[in-house]
Amino acid sequence: MKHKSFILTLIAVALVSLFSYGQEPAHFVIGANELANTDVYSICQTEEGILYAATNNGLYEYRHGQFKSIRGADNQHGNSLFHLKLDQKGQLFCGNLSGQILRLNRGKLEVFFELKKKDIGHELMYEFDVNNHLIIAGKTSCFDVSNGKVKNLYENKKGILVRYNVSLVEA
Repeated sequence: MKHKSFILTLIAVALVSLFSYGQEPAHFVIGANELANTDVYSICQTEEGILYAATNNGLYEYRHGQFKSIRGADNQHGNSLFHLKLDQKGQLFCGNLSGQILRLNRGKLEVFFELKKKDIGHELMYEFDVNNHLIIAGKTSCFDVSNGKVKNLYENKKGILVRYNVSLVEA
């Protein structure tokens, strides 16, 4: 008898599951047309809610449900952009494989800093420190870019540290 009630319960559960529906996840697609055949390498959202995408075709801004292409800098090398970052003032920065750090200024990209050829590695690394100074790590050197001045923090030649500036360490 137990065996029969088990089989009836199993059939009832199977019948109920045939008529139950799973939930569809909530999602929506953005940029299907504007970003067709485009590789997105980095995404950043500002405090105002504006979404930026760094792609192989340049920089895009997402507002009011549409992506709009941002004009590149006149002296920009290549279209592929990477590493979107906001500084402490909310300014948007990105980099390219040619060692350029670009800044978005009045709706257009401008070259903010450019590494020398000897410092360009396989990846451009940069961050903003607590004082909002742009710190850029090159293949042989590290730079502090702030207030229109460039300070070489260290230099490395053939694995030997030849210059080290510790004056940026704050007490």
